[in-house]
Amino acid sequence: MSYRFENTESYRLVMELRKAVGDALEVPNEWLPESYHTERPRTLNELEREHDRRQTEKRIENWG
Repeated sequence: MSYRFENTESYRLVMELRKAVGDALEVPNEWLPESYHTERPRTLNELEREHDRRQTEKRIENWG
């Protein structure tokens, strides 16, 4: 049997903490490229989702 950290309770707790911290940290527009500016500051998790969405769109454009 092989050990995988991803299958442990510790991993679950680390991921839960990562989500909580990402939801708590707000990033002001001044710290972001202009294309990411919005009416209000966004959380780190919101920015990560936006970045992932843009990267996926870019890959699809380049692929097709």
